[in-house]
Amino acid sequence: MITISIVIPVKNGISTIERCLNAIFSQTIIKEAEVIIIDSGSTDGTLEVLKNYDVRLYQIDPNNFNHGATRNFGVSLANGEIIVMTVQDAMASDSKWLESLITPFEDASIAGVCGRQMIAHDNQNNPGAWTETFSDPQFRKVSFSKAELVQMSPVERKNNCGWDNVTAAYRKDMLQQIPFPITNYSEDIHWAWQMYHKGFHLGYAPQASVFHYHHENYIYRYKRHFIEITNHFRVYGLKAYPALKKSDLIPFYRVLKKTKVNKFNWLLYNVRLITANKMAESLFAITYWLNGEKGITKKYYQLTKEVPIGKSNL
Repeated sequence: MITISIVIPVKNGISTIERCLNAIFSQTIIKEAEVIIIDSGSTDGTLEVLKNYDVRLYQIDPNNFNHGATRNFGVSLANGEIIVMTVQDAMASDSKWLESLITPFEDASIAGVCGRQMIAHDNQNNPGAWTETFSDPQFRKVSFSKAELVQMSPVERKNNCGWDNVTAAYRKDMLQQIPFPITNYSEDIHWAWQMYHKGFHLGYAPQASVFHYHHENYIYRYKRHFIEITNHFRVYGLKAYPALKKSDLIPFYRVLKKTKVNKFNWLLYNVRLITANKMAESLFAITYWLNGEKGITKKYYQLTKEVPIGKSNL
């Protein structure tokens, strides 16, 4: 019996889709699940690869792709009571990823569960971003009153209310009642913020982890960071300013401490990324100072006309 529907938006995923699907079909409870692929115009051989897997494939016009609307379409196709969202270049970290996402729904009050992204300690991945785990992560059930949300600072809202569709699960009836917003980016954090405002309980299951990495060039990071900080402003009221933070130095510490391969090149790579971040934050601050929210919105739509795409590896 199908009780779980895994929805994956796909476009030109030839370099990663096999790894993604092999990990999914190795899950302990995969017999309870179906996999729904929504392809938006692949031309690189991805569609041929998908013929080797037991998936339900749907194709949409690339011009109609939208992070919120396309996932809502996936929900409308699903037979499962629980909807799992992931992406074509994420890979479950172990065979219990799906089980870890689904088990919390034994609590009838849980509307959604979010897992965790990790970056593997691989020489092809930026060592400045390698995931560090210092303790056994535990599941957390979270809800907030409207008064608590109002009293939080924007930074606290961002830290306490984040969400991530790279690895997340939902009750189907919740997504039918409160679908993802129609938005080019960050449909996940918009949805979670709305759910908290409506008094629902959400869960965080860091055990439900996936490996997910983009090798970013300067332009990718610049556009992506501006998009992210704009959505953090829209959702949490958090305004970005180009101040150097202690956290900006962590990648350099990790490169110096953790890697013995291409250390100098990785240091330069992280300099470029942080420079891109600061330029995006400067653009946000100057635009907001000169033209307010209207200026931010205009700049945001200019940068989101073309979806920034990163490479999954070097």
